[in-house]
Amino acid sequence: HDVYVQAVEALYDEVEPDTLLMPNSVNGLDYAPAVANRRSLPLVTDAIDIKRDEGLSVTREKYGSKVETVVEVDADRAAVTVRPGEWPPAEGTDDTEVRAFDADIDESAVRSTVTGFQEVGGGDVDISEAEVLVSVGRGIEEEENIALVEALADTLDATLSSSRPIVDNGWLPKNRQVGQSGKQVTPEVYIAIGISGAVQHVAGMKGAETIVAINTDPNAPIYDLADYGIVDDLFEVVPALIEAFGGEPPDI
Repeated sequence: HDVYVQAVEALYDEVEPDTLLMPNSVNGLDYAPAVANRRSLPLVTDAIDIKRDEGLSVTREKYGSKVETVVEVDADRAAVTVRPGEWPPAEGTDDTEVRAFDADIDESAVRSTVTGFQEVGGGDVDISEAEVLVSVGRGIEEEENIALVEALADTLDATLSSSRPIVDNGWLPKNRQVGQSGKQVTPEVYIAIGISGAVQHVAGMKGAETIVAINTDPNAPIYDLADYGIVDDLFEVVPALIEAFGGEPPDI
C-alpha cells in the first residue's frame, strides 16, 4: 500500500495529468483513495466509460449492472479507477514514447512488506486474456459432467470458465469464475452453457464480441444478451458441437 501510494503520487506530481487513471482492482482500490485524498482529487471508482470535453464525465454501473449513471466531475483534475477488461486493447502507434520513471520511496514510511506469494489453484490460466471462452453454469448438474464442456473447449482450442455456482461448489478454481465477484472478460466469442444470465454474471461478460447461449429455458435472461441462442438440452447440443468441430465427446 505505502509503496504504491508514494510511487503514484510521485508520478502524478511529475506528469501533472488532468485525469489520474488507476485500475479498479483489489490493489488499485487499496491505494487509489489514499492518493486521491493526499492530492485533494475527487475520486470516481469503477469507470466503464470516460469522456473529457468541456469537463470530465465518468460512466458507472449500479444495481447489479442494471442501471448506468454518469458522474459529472466539477473539478479541473480528478482521479478515476477503471474497470479491467472494459475496453479492447488500444492500437498504438509506432512513435509512442514509453518512459521509465524512478520514484524515490521513503522506506521509513513503509509500514508493511510483502514476504512472498502463494499461487492459487488453476495454475497460470488467465481467462481475461482468452479469445474464446466456453463457460459452464449450474445447468451442468454434476461435477463429473464438466468433462463434457471441457471437451468442447479443447476441441475449439478455447479456455474453460464458469459462473459462480460452479466455483462455490468447488468444481472449478476461483480464477475460472466470470462475473462481478470473478473476472471481467471481453473475448471474441463467449459460449454460455447452462448459464441463466444473472446480472452478476452478465456484468463480467457483456463486453464479449459474440455471445452464444445454450439453455433449455427460452426465457432465460442470457438470451437478452446473446447473439445466437440454442434452446435445447446441453447434454444433446454439446456432444453434437464437439463432433461437428472434429472432436470426440466423452462418456459421462
